[in-house]
Amino acid sequence: MRKPVALAVAAFSSLGYALFGAPDPGDETFPRPEIAVELLKALDETLVADESATVDDLRAAIDESLGLLAEPSPLGERLQQLRDLADAGELRSGIVSVRESLAFEPVKEGDMPKDFPTFTPTGVVEVKEYPAYRRAEGKGFFTLFRHITLRRIAMTVPVEVQMPKGERGRMADRSMAFLYGDRSLGEPGRQGQVTVVDVSEKTVVALGVRGESTAASTR
Repeated sequence: MRKPVALAVAAFSSLGYALFGAPDPGDETFPRPEIAVELLKALDETLVADESATVDDLRAAIDESLGLLAEPSPLGERLQQLRDLADAGELRSGIVSVRESLAFEPVKEGDMPKDFPTFTPTGVVEVKEYPAYRRAEGKGFFTLFRHITLRRIAMTVPVEVQMPKGERGRMADRSMAFLYGDRSLGEPGRQGQVTVVDVSEKTVVALGVRGESTAASTR
């Protein structure tokens, strides 16, 4: 049995806007994760909007949601905190906030590589299977962007960022990689400042996060 490994992924939405302009609101979106659909159904919008719903009614919806989460997660911790509330109004307001987070869909600035699973909802931890893929590794966004542009290779999402631990447990310098849409594109090997490598299929533990990529949020 393969041991799950962590996959570090960062999305550079603001940088993408600067390079290519703001995405068209009519652009297609990624498939909504099945767990997000199930959680939104459990935290029923009609129930939350019903002011006659009791604390017990709302807690029952939270219990159903907690039962759907297979792994401990920030979202699970948030739901448990809400469950301890005794005021129906505060409970309702908290569930609305959770629903808004679950309904969030990242802007589709590019296609995912072939057979990649869709994104992980904010606050959810899940184990995912990634197929084998090809990636271009290098230092810095523009080095990689120039590499794929010269070879007429479409940019995909996500951009992969690895931050291995260095001495004393501190994170070492980042290395960045662009993922090819298909393993049939290009050839592996050193190409200028970029190295193209084939990555075997793997099991990863994924945490859905939302917001600006900072040193604090990464830790």
